[in-house]
Amino acid sequence: MDKSRTTSLAFSALLAGAVLFCAGAARAEYRCDAPGSHFDRIACRKAQQGPMALRQFIHRIRSIESLYYYDYIDPHSTAAVIERDEQAARLERTQLAQARR
Repeated sequence: MDKSRTTSLAFSALLAGAVLFCAGAARAEYRCDAPGSHFDRIACRKAQQGPMALRQFIHRIRSIESLYYYDYIDPHSTAAVIERDEQAARLERTQLAQARR
């Protein structure tokens, strides 16, 4: 029984290591340095127009292509882009609320 427990622990440790390795590889990569596909090139142009344009493009083609928003945001200005995106979303919600009145 002791040998099977040791084997089980070794397998669990190996599996945990594999999961951590894959999780590190799954993080976002900035695709606008070298856009590979047609959709990547369009998404990069939309990202230059602003976060809302990029979000709308990704939402519009979600049934055709699976794109990740943060792959197209410059990693050096991510915080600023997120703040602008949140401000734009707040403004849009405010405008919708005022239109409903």
